[in-house]
Amino acid sequence: MVSKDEIRENEYNLNIPRYVDSSEEEEPWDIHSIMFGGIPKSEVRSLQAYWEAFPGLYEKLFSEISKDYVGVESVDIQGVVDGFESVEEYIKKYNDSFDGFEEMLKDYLIEDILDVNAQSIKETVCTEIFDRTADIKLIDRYKAFQILSENWDTIVADLEMIQGEGFDAIFQVEPNMVIKKKKEDEDEVTEVQEGWKGHILPFDLVQEEFHHDLLSEIRQNEFRLAEIDNLYTEILESLEEEELELSITNEDKNAFVAKEVKAYVIEL
Repeated sequence: MVSKDEIRENEYNLNIPRYVDSSEEEEPWDIHSIMFGGIPKSEVRSLQAYWEAFPGLYEKLFSEISKDYVGVESVDIQGVVDGFESVEEYIKKYNDSFDGFEEMLKDYLIEDILDVNAQSIKETVCTEIFDRTADIKLIDRYKAFQILSENWDTIVADLEMIQGEGFDAIFQVEPNMVIKKKKEDEDEVTEVQEGWKGHILPFDLVQEEFHHDLLSEIRQNEFRLAEIDNLYTEILESLEEEELELSITNEDKNAFVAKEVKAYVIEL
């Protein structure tokens, strides 16, 4: 909030940077802490809002070293925080505050989906979120509104499509078109189809809701493939110059020749 007097002093200039500093604060460097260990109390005090929200957590995490510094009691800070009683109570209170919220949204947006006016409901939902989080510390009401506002545009667009095209539009898919460079001429680009996408419902949402186990298995396999790829690269980089000259690697020395590797292993 800016007072009228301050605006008047700036000759009614409403340029936002004149009143709001959006630059990030420089990270403080405490030479004593770097040389002798410990965390400056001034840095810990900057998190006062969290110590008030989670009573007892400060005492659990830190021990006094001196008048100006504290030490960490446990190496597993994340584990201590996750399992601390006041943190668990906070999370429970937050989750309980939204008990029945999904059902409320379903009543407002889904039950009469072909007739609902999403724009008129936005303020009601916003007020509901603010009321539910009024007693919960650390909640940034502006950020909550921003998240709602950004997602609401998508909700409105989806509802308008369903209302304009009919309920069957929910089950439709359409080509997923992407821009790619042409192989013969990298300066030229072309639009090609790469699979399909949901006309309204994102494939990721459908997969997560109805094929969660299979999706989890695919992700594990993708992670394993990435591990193998990294291991493959590490092995190549570990080879000596004379080993790279063997027939087991290709001409560019950046990949193995599978047939030659098998023959080499058999020979060994």
